[in-house]
Amino acid sequence: MTDLYWVKSLDNNWLDLKRIDLQLMMRNPSRPHGIYIIWHGGANPKIIRIGTGDVVKKLIAHRANPQITRYAKNGPLMVTWAVQPDPRRQAGIAKYLTEQFYPLVRDVPLDIPAIAVRSPFA
Repeated sequence: MTDLYWVKSLDNNWLDLKRIDLQLMMRNPSRPHGIYIIWHGGANPKIIRIGTGDVVKKLIAHRANPQITRYAKNGPLMVTWAVQPDPRRQAGIAKYLTEQFYPLVRDVPLDIPAIAVRSPFA
């Protein structure tokens, strides 16, 4: 099982999707590419979306996507990500995490081997 470094705030809390300064991050030429997880907090937290690619661009799109934002009624929308520059590894890791968490919004699974990683919640 592969260990990934899952991003948290400086005070070791999960990041609130609505409060992250994504525009500032967009100006960074070395912005993260990898795997991200969006979930809602609250009494019964659930994983909403697991995705890959340019994390900042994807999070900007998801913040404006009603398919994602409708879950904010259940609790704050939280996010974490791990850097993984290789798109094939990103896809394998996302497949593994999707099989583990079964997110509420998901893509059609790719026909690639899953790559086991340690969950950010472990």
